Amino acid sequence: MNLRNKLAKQFLIFLCFLTFVITLCIFVSSTYMDFVLKDVSSNSVPIKYQIQFMVMLGVICLLAVVMVAFIFGKLFGSPLLHISSWLQNLANNKLEEPKGNKGIPASQRLNGQLKQTYKVYDDVIADLHKLTDTLKSSDLERKKLEKTREEWMTGISHDLKTPISVVKGYAALLANKDYRWSSKEIREFSSIIHGRMDYMERLVEDFNLTFQLKNDALPMKLELCNLVELVRQAIVDIANDPQVENQYEFSYEPTFEAIYREVDPKLFKRAMINLISNAVKHNSPGTIIRISIQKKNNNQGVSLIHIIVQDNGIGMDEVTIKNLFNRYYIGSGSPERKGSTGLGMTISNEIIRAHGGKIEVNSILDEGTTCTIIFIE
Repeated sequence: MNLRNKLAKQFLIFLCFLTFVITLCIFVSSTYMDFVLKDVSSNSVPIKYQIQFMVMLGVICLLAVVMVAFIFGKLFGSPLLHISSWLQNLANNKLEEPKGNKGIPASQRLNGQLKQTYKVYDDVIADLHKLTDTLKSSDLERKKLEKTREEWMTGISHDLKTPISVVKGYAALLANKDYRWSSKEIREFSSIIHGRMDYMERLVEDFNLTFQLKNDALPMKLELCNLVELVRQAIVDIANDPQVENQYEFSYEPTFEAIYREVDPKLFKRAMINLISNAVKHNSPGTIIRISIQKKNNNQGVSLIHIIVQDNGIGMDEVTIKNLFNRYYIGSGSPERKGSTGLGMTISNEIIRAHGGKIEVNSILDEGTTCTIIFIE
């Protein structure tokens, strides 16, 4: 039953009740006057009795109307005032239902059930609860976005200072009229400037990506992809890098020729490259890096996909493992020297989480590190 029909039903009940009360008042007044005038001739009713009857009838009817008005206000007015106060709260960004003296909403009993007088507006109250929850969610998202934006601005301004100062310094040297630089020196300065500009470009791109991933603002183009092939492509890209080629030993051991899952191929490959690159950057040449992909069942019998990146390098301590996925954390070494923005592992973690997976890390100092990506098949 919609609100209009509920109100019409309540109004009919109210009219019937009002009619009954007025009829009862007239009956009571008439009965009383009949008792008073039982010894008086019907042809000679004194005027004082007529006035007494009219006054009595008027007082009783007035009391009846006041009582009915109070009941009407309780039935219809109180819920409407409560709804009005609720809307005022929402308008003032106070995202909650008004509460009574006992600290619970005025529309509810102590057991949480809706009061009888509010049930006629149950649909409206339910919609207001949905609206309140939606506004709360939007407010949390807005605050989260503002916080992330502030972090983004703070982080990028902080991290850009060093490369900008380097570029500015070498540019000032090249522009200095008191010196005549040789072609070799100019090429050297230009190479340094170019390297810092590349670093700044990667930094801005990584900041943008982490900002979008953290706020679920990155549209993912999901496709049914062969994960075995995507992992292989990521390994080949890293192994063919001139700075890596022939310095590290890569081993790829998939237990299946094909494992299909819906992923964004570009983002998934980016996450894999970051994980494998991390094993390269933080270990010395000659390190063995083994990558495997397999299926396993957990204790509940759920089929899982495990993608494992394992090395026999220097390993990590507990502090590094704990902070590995934090933004800007770089276990050791300068980001410029390592060519890292300090956001690679954060990006990988956010990408895998966006795909419904997780990354687990196990490491022992001087023995190596194992990173495992886990998906439910």
